[in-house]
Amino acid sequence: MPPLCNFYDLTLARGGQLHTVPTGATFGVNIRNIGSGFYANIYLTAVDMLFGANNEWGVRFFRYVDDMIFVIPEPEDGRPIESVVDEIKEALEEVLRDLKLELNERKTEIYYDTAEFVQNAEPDALLEQVGDEVSSLTDRLWILDSACRDNVFVECASNEDVWWYRIRLYCRCLQEIGYYAPPWLVSRWIYRYLFNSHRRTKDLKINSELTIEELPADETHTAVQNWATTFKKQNPRWFGEKDELHTKLINMFLDAWSILGSPDPPPSVEQRKAETRLRFSLFKLGSLGFGKAKDEVVEMLLSSPWVTNGPSPSIESLARQGYTEELLDIFSHYRSNYYEGYLPQKLHQ
Repeated sequence: MPPLCNFYDLTLARGGQLHTVPTGATFGVNIRNIGSGFYANIYLTAVDMLFGANNEWGVRFFRYVDDMIFVIPEPEDGRPIESVVDEIKEALEEVLRDLKLELNERKTEIYYDTAEFVQNAEPDALLEQVGDEVSSLTDRLWILDSACRDNVFVECASNEDVWWYRIRLYCRCLQEIGYYAPPWLVSRWIYRYLFNSHRRTKDLKINSELTIEELPADETHTAVQNWATTFKKQNPRWFGEKDELHTKLINMFLDAWSILGSPDPPPSVEQRKAETRLRFSLFKLGSLGFGKAKDEVVEMLLSSPWVTNGPSPSIESLARQGYTEELLDIFSHYRSNYYEGYLPQKLHQ
């Protein structure tokens, strides 16, 4: 499997281009790494100082990393509120220019009606519903059943080598039934339920535990296949729910990608909703399988990887799902189109 490190560095800037300075060096911080939010907060201190407490406009200012909300009071001098909004926007653009930044006009929304703002800020009911369905489906994989908990994982919880062997083997079994997750995450999810009966009861809600055979005696493909066959026979209802949810997530992703890929940019509110749904469904399909959305996922990573807020998880998911040729195409495309020599040479050997 080609190394994935450094891939997402390619998408730091608008259009997937690397920021460059006259010396040819690159600058910026990888999105989604631990330090990116910290450094963004330091870098935008000038914005905080301009619009913080006792600012000249009486604005209430809220910022989360690079997302900002301005609550502007009616002017006391009788000026139209629109002129105050323009003045504040100009002041913001000026301080951003000093920082070599730009306001993203496509994502900037101005509301003069509080009710309209509140309506557009409401959580997406569909995402909440599908998110609950995903949790209901996947929690049961980590809750296991009492026999599997006690005989497979509880007994080895204090033996690190045996624990990780069984976690990796369980991951292989899950892949055989169409669920893809890295061992470190599976370990965390199982452990959070293993010794907590209250949490198991709470998160099962109306569902019962799955019937899960003890893990295969060895790691051979035949043994893993036999485990998966038995699992499918014993848990047909779970598979029906999985297929239905998988289809729902694929349709959500394809609909969102269709909106974002339209030659006519959608209104900012619709675009924001589409981006949120695309990222949500993409993340969930990373575990449940890209399926018939695979070609569109690859197309997105080739043409608009910045839409994902960091393509690295999707790249890793493609790898776990076995899409080797697609990965090589993506790496080759980036090497040819964005920054020749940036990716490690051994990616293409």
